[in-house]
Formats: sequence, structure tokens, C-alpha cells
Amino acid sequence: GAQKAVLLFASTETAAYTPEHLEFLTNLAGQLSHILEKTVVMEGLVIAAVEGLAKLAESRDPETGNHLKRMSLYAAIVSEELGMMESAQEQITPAYVRDILHFAPMHDIGKVGIRDDILLKPGKLTTEEWGEMTRHPIIGGQVLRRCEAQMNNLGHSLFQVAIEIAEGHHEKFDGSGYPNGLKSDAIPLAARIVAVADVFDALTSKRPYKEAWPVEKALALLDGEAGRHFDPQVIAAFKQALPRILDIYEQLKHV
Repeated sequence: GAQKAVLLFASTETAAYTPEHLEFLTNLAGQLSHILEKTVVMEGLVIAAVEGLAKLAESRDPETGNHLKRMSLYAAIVSEELGMMESAQEQITPAYVRDILHFAPMHDIGKVGIRDDILLKPGKLTTEEWGEMTRHPIIGGQVLRRCEAQMNNLGHSLFQVAIEIAEGHHEKFDGSGYPNGLKSDAIPLAARIVAVADVFDALTSKRPYKEAWPVEKALALLDGEAGRHFDPQVIAAFKQALPRILDIYEQLKHV
């Protein structure tokens, strides 16, 4: 098959390796190749599962489909920008950005557990209905934890970022959000990033019940909510990345 990786051993000494060493290394390379192949396959399965779950959520509310494409790209761009800031460099690796891109569409997966008469209600929700709607982050976390339990074969949490996004994207920086009233850095970074991307796209998108906001008006709202709804550092990264975000906006706003 195609070469996926190179395993290199070197020594400054002449004839440092015996035939026994070479036999051992050949066997080791074979085992590592097998592990790598399993890892690639497993990650592919995870991405396929994520895409399937996102499509399931989309089928409940068709208006969200294009929103998912845009906001996941916005979130990935913002995470890249944050990764250039000294305070977030350790956490935001290329793999983390990739997880944000793949898992941001899962933020509302918990809505699969919300009744259609509530989820698709055109008018204002009653207090009881709103209480039911606010359960969707908890439901989303439960769904993804079950997926993780079935697929956690690599010794690390395959769905950790997805869970953080699903459970935390409605938390607010000042602690007034739901479902857990988390505040500031207690809200996972992935959820803080997706919250900004989600709201920006919702504001700048046309829906049956509203016109799209001008970008300038949406940006003014984000600015005004920095420190209350949103993480000020994420807002700063969003503004820094604005040219790239607007490129995506122009490309996909009518898709």
C-alpha cells in the first residue's frame, strides 16, 4: 500500500546495529504500521459517525444545514487565530483545530431528543417548552458519550471536543448561560469558540422569521457581549480573523 510514515533509527557509530537489532526493528516497524493503520481507520470511522449524526440533526430542521457548514469553518478559523496567541498556543494544536472543524456541526445534536412541536414551533415558546429546549445540550452530551463508549479503542477520548461543544455552547462567559451556569474558563475553550461562530452565523443568515443582519451590526453585538455572553479573547481572535471569515461568508451565504 501507500507509504504512511517513516521510522528512522540512526547512530553515530559505525556498524552499530547487529542482525538481531535489524530483525527486532523490522518486527517493531510491522507492529507500529498495524497500529497506525488501525488508528487511521478508527479516526475515519469517527468522522463518518460525526457526519452521520450531523445529518440526522439537520434532517430535523433543514434550515440548519448551510449554517453548519459556515459556522464550522468560522470556528476552525477562529481557533487557528487563537493558536497564534501566546495564552492559547499550548492547547490549540493542528489536531485541535481539525477537531473543531469536524465536531462543531455537532453542537445541536441534542435537538434530536426535542419534540417537533417544540423544535419547529414558529411562535414564542412557553416557559415549559423553553425548559424542554434547554435540555438539548445535556441530551447531546449523552448521545456523544454513548458513541465514545463504543469507539474509545485508542486509549484517548475520541469525542472529547465534540462533547465539550455539545454540552457547553450555550454557556455564557458571565455564568448566566445553560445548562450548568459555567463561567469564564470553566467553559471549555471549544464551546467558547463555537458559541461565537454559531451566533455570528445565526445573525447574518436569513431565516423565515427574520432578515439577515448586516455584518457590521452582527459584529457590534459580538463586541457588546464580550465579557458577558462571549469570551473577550475569542472575540478578539474573531475580529483578527475577520477577512478570512468574510471570505467564507461571501462564498457560502447563498449556498
